[in-house]
Amino acid sequence: MTTKLRQAIPTALTLGNLGFGFATIWLCMTQQDKFWQDSRGLFTTLGLLLMSSCLCDFLDGFVARKLKVTTPLGIELDSLADLVSFGVAPVVIFYLALFDAEPSPLAFIACLIYLLSGAFRLARFNNLAHTDTVKPTGYFDGLPITGASALWVAVLLFFGQKSGNNMLYFHEDTARLAISALFAVLGLLMISHVPYKSLKKSPSNKVLAQRIALLGTFFALALADKVGFGAVLTILAVSYIFGTPAAALLSKAIKKRKS
Repeated sequence: MTTKLRQAIPTALTLGNLGFGFATIWLCMTQQDKFWQDSRGLFTTLGLLLMSSCLCDFLDGFVARKLKVTTPLGIELDSLADLVSFGVAPVVIFYLALFDAEPSPLAFIACLIYLLSGAFRLARFNNLAHTDTVKPTGYFDGLPITGASALWVAVLLFFGQKSGNNMLYFHEDTARLAISALFAVLGLLMISHVPYKSLKKSPSNKVLAQRIALLGTFFALALADKVGFGAVLTILAVSYIFGTPAAALLSKAIKKRKS
């Protein structure tokens, strides 16, 4: 396989990420009436499109490393795609779904915080990636924007389920406040320096990791059968996003008490 062909594979995946992100935005803008007529179907479709972006984002870096064709151009292109798919797209989705009918300064500020934080987070990551003196640690400096998007995928799929859709319908004002708070909090976590474990790095004990992953998969499938896939994904995303800083604070408190 030639070098150009090997480079084209991860590039195609990165463009796939961008393409799914654009399709998500396009669908929201052209099918906005379905937020009131067939919201379950639309939320599910948007969740699946955003999930496809996440999958492409995971695979492009994985494939580039395996084929040994990681380039500065690929890093820049990946961040541009991430900003559209995981920065702009969630803002457009929830603005049209919840805030368009009752726009408020609070919602605008929260969405702006999220978008600006996402752009800054990606720029900071690229800056570190181009610095040869920084060694990879297996951790992200702050919440990765892809990690934040995993929660948006979970929320969209949850709203696509009957129980989640009913909750949204009967508690729309509460949902607006909750989504606004999520935008603001996720934005602040992205620009924080909380160390988030990279799920792209190979674990040191692969056998143990595989066993844990297998058991976790069986548990998640069993739980999904009871409460739905969207709810399970929400639990996993919330655990990663908010459990990480909680564990960091707990660790600091323990060290401080010992000292």
